[in-house]
Amino acid sequence: MKKLPALLLLFFLASCAHRLEVESIKRYQCGPQMITVKILNNDSAVVIVNELKVILNRVSGGNEPRYEDVAGQIVLTILKNNRVEFKLDKMVYPRCHLPHYLDSQPLAEEPSCSQS
Repeated sequence: MKKLPALLLLFFLASCAHRLEVESIKRYQCGPQMITVKILNNDSAVVIVNELKVILNRVSGGNEPRYEDVAGQIVLTILKNNRVEFKLDKMVYPRCHLPHYLDSQPLAEEPSCSQS
């Protein structure tokens, strides 16, 4: 009977090990446009521009993390110093940066298994 709580705990921990979680959320200023970038724990990113929400996959190559859609039409490159480069179809956004009022304030993250 004492094994049941241990088995339940093990089952709970195993289910959290494969759960999709948000590693970071940041909003960037790209000229007059704001974009939201959510980096996930499965080598993908969610980018939200206006009402458009796209899922990008991390691709290899280069020194900076780079995410693209399957067709290569939407590209997000994360640069140093809290900057990103973003291309949506044929429109290349101006170099994006964290707004000054957000530089030291990360957005609230979604709950995960590690939080109580």
